[in-house]
Amino acid sequence: MNSKELIKLDVDMMDGSKSVHDKSRVYKNSDRLGSYDTIVKNLKKITETLEDYKLNIRVNFNQEILTGLHRLVDDVEFCNRQKASFSLHKIWQVNSSEIDHEAIQDFIDYAKSKNFIVNFMNFNNSLNACYADNYNQAVINYDGKVYKCTARDFSANKSEGELLKNGMINWDLPKLLDRMNIRLPEICEECKLLPACPGICSQQRLEKGNDVKCILNQQFSTKDYIIHNLNKQLLINKINKLQ
Repeated sequence: MNSKELIKLDVDMMDGSKSVHDKSRVYKNSDRLGSYDTIVKNLKKITETLEDYKLNIRVNFNQEILTGLHRLVDDVEFCNRQKASFSLHKIWQVNSSEIDHEAIQDFIDYAKSKNFIVNFMNFNNSLNACYADNYNQAVINYDGKVYKCTARDFSANKSEGELLKNGMINWDLPKLLDRMNIRLPEICEECKLLPACPGICSQQRLEKGNDVKCILNQQFSTKDYIIHNLNKQLLINKINKLQ
């Protein structure tokens, strides 16, 4: 590998601070405790070993995980702020009404005080929409069933194809075409922020059609979105000047 090649790493393994994470991310068939310390140790190894990298520490959250999340920021204090950032993603099985959104803002503010960028409610990333919307993307399960979305159970009825012995995928064409040809819901067509938004995920649109809800209307105002993204860009500018 060329030593100058930029390596992008997405760590999708943080379920909150150590006390919460270790209750769910455990070692199977082992007496070892949860995996939090191992992940932090490996993150440190990444920062000490690689030179040109971008590290995204993804935090999958529910209300319990949001409690005490400051500890996670403290535990990765060693990260280079130009190269490492957090991203927040609600656990898809959790209803938004169960989340205290002030706790989300509290985490963002604390991370910001430590000069960490938090990716949440992002605009201007239409070119980086959901992986499931890419025609050539496929998730192959251990049993050969093929899926597009990873935020749903891998049950047989949700499969969108099957891996053949020759390595080709036998797609369920009606399901695939439904996904690839889906239209924007009416609330998106009427939204003035659409040109700067990646849109509502295709999986939700398939399941709910025009009844799909937008996070902008449900949880945060347009003002919240604009302020968050402005503060994020100001922090990026600050970090670039400090390094």
